[in-house]
Formats: sequence, structure tokens, C-alpha cells
Amino acid sequence: MATFLAVPLKQTYEVDVVKPFRSFIQNTFSSANPDDYNTAISEFSKLRNLTITKSVDKHESALEVLYRYYDQLTAIENKLPVSENQIRIQFKWRDAFDKDSFFAGKNTLSIASGAYEKVCVLFNIAALMSQIGEVQNHESDEGLKTSAKYFQQAAGIFGQLKDSSLSICTQDPTPDFAPDTLNALAALMHEGGNGGKDSVPSSGTVC
Repeated sequence: MATFLAVPLKQTYEVDVVKPFRSFIQNTFSSANPDDYNTAISEFSKLRNLTITKSVDKHESALEVLYRYYDQLTAIENKLPVSENQIRIQFKWRDAFDKDSFFAGKNTLSIASGAYEKVCVLFNIAALMSQIGEVQNHESDEGLKTSAKYFQQAAGIFGQLKDSSLSICTQDPTPDFAPDTLNALAALMHEGGNGGKDSVPSSGTVC
């Protein structure tokens, strides 16, 4: 019988994005009407907080929340540049394998970078895909097809992250963002997308 696995999600911490965004807009676009951006900033903050609570659900609806937040990050990156010398918001994320992990390295990493926030969200999108794939009914053809789809998509994302993680993490990355780790996750997800053959571990998280 085919066996499947799920990757644990990275955990993040609440941050205040409202004050830094509002301050940047007021100082950069002095003629801007606060009514035009205060609501949008508040909604962005609520969406980020929602990703923290919803991502624990192994369901497509939680994946949609992560998609929406990732899209919002992409939409604002050229207008509201989060970086050390512009909008300084320290996004802090924990290593996905921190609990009982066999990987060595730092447990958390904080970087004032919108790009760092994006890749961490992208990691969680792939991880959640693996979790949704793992809980499908693998005794039915439809369940196997759905599972394979999510594992294949996760493999593509982890492969993409492998090629970009070190250029985005301006400090030593947490173990889950090491290229070797991401390469291994991409390979495992690929095997899961092929029906759990060969080297895929038994059902459960990879740690």
C-alpha cells in the first residue's frame, strides 16, 4: 500500500504592520488622504493574522487564505518596500522542523524583508499542500489523483525555493531553508506525487 507524508508548517509571530506602513505613506506621499489607505492597511494586517490561525487547517479553504496573503505581498512589494532601510518590519519565522528536529541550526530567523516574508509564506503553501494531500482518501482513484496533484505542486514550490532561498535570506537560514533540505523535500514530494512509491516514508510529518 502506498505511503504518504506531510511537511510541518513554519510558525510565525504577530507583528505590527499598520504603524510602519502608515508612517511610510505619510512621509512619502504627503498629499495622500488617510481615508484612502487606512482601511487597506488594516485589511492587510487582518489577512496576515488570519494566515497564522487558518494555516493549521488541512483544507483547501486554508490554502486559499495563504494564496490571498501571498498575492497581497506581491501586489504591495513595489509600493511599500519592506527592508532594513525603508519600511523596517521584522518578520520572524520559526524553523518548521524545530520541534524534535534532527536538523542542526538556529530555531528562528528575523529579517526586515518583504521578500523573506513571501518565501516563508510560499514554504507554508507547499507544506499545507502536502498535508492536504496526505489526508485524502487514498483508497479511491479520485482521492489518489487529488493527493498526487497537491504533492506535485508542493514539489515544484520546494524546488523553486531551493534556487532562491539563500539569495533572499541575508543571514544564515534556518535549517528548513537550507538548499539540501529544500532539495530533499522537493524529491520526497515528487515521490508522493507518483503515488508514494520507492523512498517515501510512512504517513506522518517529515521530522
